[in-house]
Formats: sequence, structure tokens, C-alpha cells
Amino acid sequence: MKQNSIRPVQTILLSLAIPAAFLLTVFTWQSIRLFLTRSTLDYFYPFLKASAAAEDAAAHAALAAGKSKNFLASSLAKMQEEVMRLSSQNASLEHLKQENRQLRALLELRQFSGFRPVFSEIIARDPMTWDETFLVDKGAVNGIRAGDCVLAVFDAPDGEGVVTAVAGRITSVSEHTARVSTIFHEDCTLSVFLAESGQFGSLRGKGRGEEPVISWLPADGKYGRGEIVLTGGLSPQTPAGLYVGTVQAGKDGNVSRISDHLYAEAELKAAAKISDLHFVTVLVREADKP
Repeated sequence: MKQNSIRPVQTILLSLAIPAAFLLTVFTWQSIRLFLTRSTLDYFYPFLKASAAAEDAAAHAALAAGKSKNFLASSLAKMQEEVMRLSSQNASLEHLKQENRQLRALLELRQFSGFRPVFSEIIARDPMTWDETFLVDKGAVNGIRAGDCVLAVFDAPDGEGVVTAVAGRITSVSEHTARVSTIFHEDCTLSVFLAESGQFGSLRGKGRGEEPVISWLPADGKYGRGEIVLTGGLSPQTPAGLYVGTVQAGKDGNVSRISDHLYAEAELKAAAKISDLHFVTVLVREADKP
């Protein structure tokens, strides 16, 4: 009878013990897992921290590099703009210096007996014949006539200083303008004198960007490379002794060649550099003064 009364009590205690054990097991596992998690994190913390720091450093470096690249690109663009501006200023200064040299030399041009200088500015050019013809701002009202000799100032061949030389001749005149055919143009002819050989010849332009040719030289003459060529003064509109250029060897290497078995020809290295010319002086005979 007593044993029968104990069994219900054991059953109740057992039924309570199983959930309690389960709860204790769950609680214990949670505690252990939390402990293990914290221990693991504490153990790996330095490594995780270092990795995060490295990622942050890489991100900052990439950002800085991007900013630096943009800054360098912007700086380079500004520097290029400044270089272009300074180059433009330098070109303008060189242009002004060249014009100043031309003007000063023309103003100091020596006087030629029986002639007066008419200072003129080039106001128009034909792009197709840039070095062969141009228009100046003086004309018939200034006494200019077709055939008048035109002088200009050029840089000396050795690069030291300037030289005054023949640029061409007047070929047509209006009331206030005149057209110049340079010594490179086929319409321009001049009597010339070779200073060393003492021979006279006739200079004519060839056009097409080629150097002028000195024709009608004595066939038996001896002509040297670099020989100075001056105006001969055979035309009443051109004074004698004006500098024109020097004799140079032709494409075949010879200084002179015989033409038609009658006369010699030589090629001129002209002192005139027409492409950068801005001002000229026209020599007008005093008798033609208006």
C-alpha cells in the first residue's frame, strides 16, 4: 500500500526533472557558445583590426590618388595654357622687335644722289604669290612711278644685325597705292654688277619659289661662289651699288653655266627674305617729285 503511494510522487518528480535538465542544458550551451564566441573574437581581434585598418588605408590612398590625379591633370592643363600664352607673347615680341629693326634701319637709310626715299607699308598680299608681289600704301600722289626700285631691311646672312637690300621694283601704280614685283617674280628685271669679277649682267626672277638668275654674263668670265652682287645703275630709276645678294652654286654644283653658247648664267642667293617683310622704301627720282 505504501509503495503504491510513492510511485505517483516519483512520476511527478521525474516529469519535472526532465524539463529542468533540458532547460539547464540549453542555458549551459548558450553560455558556453557565448563564451566561445567572445573568446574567439578576442583571439582574432588583432587580425581583424589590422585587416580593417589596411582596408581603410587602401581606401584613403585610392581617394587621395584620385584627388592627386585630378589635381595634377588640372595643374598640367593650367601650365599648358600658360606656356601657350607666353609663347604667344614671345612671338608678338619677336614680331615687334623685327618691325622695329626694319623701321630703324629704313629711317637711317643713306641718301642716294638724285633720289628721295618714300617710306611705305605693305597693306596687301596674294597668298598664291606671297613672296613675289605685294601692295604698298603709297602711290602716284607720292611721286612713285612704275620701274622705281624698292629697298627693304633684312636680317644679315650671318645673323648679326641687319642689311638693306633690293626687294623688287614697282610694276603698277594707282593714286594712293603701288604694286611691287619682288626680285623673285618673272616681271622683275635688274641690271646688276658682280663686284669681284667686275662683270655686268641682267637679273630676272623665275617665280615658283626659285632663286633669281643672272644672265648675259660674259661667257669667258670667272665667277666665284659668294661673290657680291650689286645693282648696275644702268636704269635711270635705280641707283648703282645697291646690295642684291651673292652668287651661289646651282643644283649641278657649278657656279656658272654657258647658255646658248653665247653667255654665262649664275644663280643668285638673294638677300631679300620677303615672307616676313612689313615695310619698304621706294626710291623716287627727284625729277619725278610731284
